[in-house]
Amino acid sequence: EWKIIYTDGSKSDTHTSFAVTNDQGVIITVGVLPPYCSILTAEAAAIYEAVLFTAPSKEKHIICSDRKSAITALLNDTNNSVQIKNIKDVLYKHKNIIKIMWIPGHACIRGNQLADDRAKKA
Repeated sequence: EWKIIYTDGSKSDTHTSFAVTNDQGVIITVGVLPPYCSILTAEAAAIYEAVLFTAPSKEKHIICSDRKSAITALLNDTNNSVQIKNIKDVLYKHKNIIKIMWIPGHACIRGNQLADDRAKKA
């Protein structure tokens, strides 16, 4: 059985942040980044925290992100971002138990709504 994890990044004029939650409504982590960071950086930070959280467990996890650009960056072999490379390294080591999946944002998916809300409030 696959466990579901949700990630979300948030960016406003004053701050950039992210959150990771699960499908039970549990907030796994929330983080604040420098305000100059992009929304892609925030989402990638959330995905990285999610893979670090799930990797030691040996249980199967699907990490859901509503940011297509973050997933595209993970699929792009020419992306030289250290952050993306770090995510790929963990995913490669755990490719049979951690998967990344795109989900539509603002589609009333409980875990994604919670991640979105917590990221905005961080």
